[in-house]
Amino acid sequence: MKRGGPEDEDAADGSSARDTTQGFARGREYPAVARELSISRNTVSKYLEQPAPGRRTRRRRARPVWERVRTRLEELLAEWEPRTTPKQRLTGVRVLRALREEGYQVGRTVIYEYLRERRRQRAEVYVPLVHRPAMKRRSTSSK
Repeated sequence: MKRGGPEDEDAADGSSARDTTQGFARGREYPAVARELSISRNTVSKYLEQPAPGRRTRRRRARPVWERVRTRLEELLAEWEPRTTPKQRLTGVRVLRALREEGYQVGRTVIYEYLRERRRQRAEVYVPLVHRPAMKRRSTSSK
């Protein structure tokens, strides 16, 4: 059994581990249950106190700098695209420098993340062709 106990091997939401823990814990102390299941006693208490596994949802953070810079960044890229060849890559440093010269206060990460995603979306995708050798054909006719 792996370190971490049944929750690693069971369902992703931990429901089976939760059920197992609740079954073992009836009338027993948390440390004893934890030792037997090879999980932390904190995990045992968490499983027994919560009625069902919950999923946290996070709100996306506001990106005020990105909202201000986005249109100008896309305009810059459209302007520079005809002037650059595929070998002359439009680097994040060049774009960042141009935006800062225009007075935008923007960080490297905002620019780099956008360019990375843009390159990923525009990249050509190749599907490798796999040719496996044919299996010997068995004759179904009887001689």
